[in-house]
Formats: sequence, C-alpha cells, structure tokens
Amino acid sequence: METSAGEEWLIVLTSDHGGEGTSHSAYDKYNRKIPFIVASNSPRVDVGFMPLADPGSQMDVLPTIMYFLGGESAIPGGLDGQVFGFKEYTRAPPPPPPGSCIPDANNCGCASVKQADYRGSISVTASGKTCQAWSSQSPHSHLRTSENYPNSGLDANYCRNPDGEPGAWCYTTDSGTRLVMLLSVIVMEPKLIWQSDEVQFGLQPATHKVAMSASILSWPTIMGH
Repeated sequence: METSAGEEWLIVLTSDHGGEGTSHSAYDKYNRKIPFIVASNSPRVDVGFMPLADPGSQMDVLPTIMYFLGGESAIPGGLDGQVFGFKEYTRAPPPPPPGSCIPDANNCGCASVKQADYRGSISVTASGKTCQAWSSQSPHSHLRTSENYPNSGLDANYCRNPDGEPGAWCYTTDSGTRLVMLLSVIVMEPKLIWQSDEVQFGLQPATHKVAMSASILSWPTIMGH
C-alpha cells in the first residue's frame, strides 16, 4: 500500500453479529462479542496474534477508529465498546461466557472451586449457631488451622473450604454440632434467585455467582474432620 511520508493508516475488519450454531443466540454481552481484525502501520498499534482471552468485538470498531484519529478525547461517551489494539490503551476485562462464575470473594464463592475462594465474613449458621474460630481447639479439636492451610483464608471464625469439601463450612461453638456445611445458592444476574441445592444448577445457563446459606450436618456425617 502506497502512503505519503509519515502517513499512518488503520484497517478494521469485522462481521455483523455473533451467535451459536445457526442462530444469533441470546442477546447478551457474551454473544454480542464478534472477533475482528485491526491492521495498521502505526507504531501505536500492537501488531501480532489476537489475544485469545480478549479478541475484541464489533462494538469496539467506533472507539478504536476515533482513538486512532483523535486520541481518547475523541471517543464519544456512552459506548458499549472500547479501544482495541493500541499499546498505550488498557482495556477492561471482557465479560465471561454464560455459566461462568464472576469472582467476588468477599461476598460469594464459585461452585467450580467448591467455594474455596470465598473470603467473606459469614460466621453464623442459618439456625443461629456461631462458628468456632479456626485458631481455637474448643469445643472441637481439629487440624484445619492457618498453619496447616496457609492459603485458605482461615481468619477468625469465618466459613471457609480449606480441604476440598463440597462447599464452605465451619466448626461451631456448639459442642453437640461439630461442623456446618454451606449449601450453594446461585446469584443469577441481574437478580437474586434462591433455590434448593438439588435444582439450582438446572435453572438457567446464565452468568452466576455462588452465595451462602447454611444447613446443619451432625458429626458422623462428615468423616475426617
């Protein structure tokens, strides 16, 4: 391509829609994302393989072109897309695909890791029993300590899952109830849907997070604790 001295050019190639199989699929952030190609001779553009984790979309066309022509101040406000392919521009993370857990460790835990990522402050069961501090050996002695599980967030008496149980749990201060297992509850965006543990994963293939509700398990139910 012939260019004048010092002239920069930009080529943007995309398609009109996405979808699944032969349909457009749901009208959501994930299915509205269409991979596209940006080519340029400008030293500002990061030429190379498109990043698999963030391939861009057709919604990025306008902000990318406007940024090329006039910098960040030239981008109209209120756009869904963002600048793609420029070295000095930091993009926000792309939305996760449907069914993926959105990590939010202070408020919920992901089912895919059995709520092991939960770092919130739930410390009382649904029936009102107080959780035993992980550093305490009374009324229940145990080996689930921060020394033995240093990366599991065993702080205070907050519910955690340091050892691969089905969900986050805690020992209780009730000498007659050794531990409490937390049942998964899905947060389906944009609204909260509370369902029983048996049916929750069949609701909708939508983006979700896992929050907490508690049920009591007697000591013989869980061995090795």
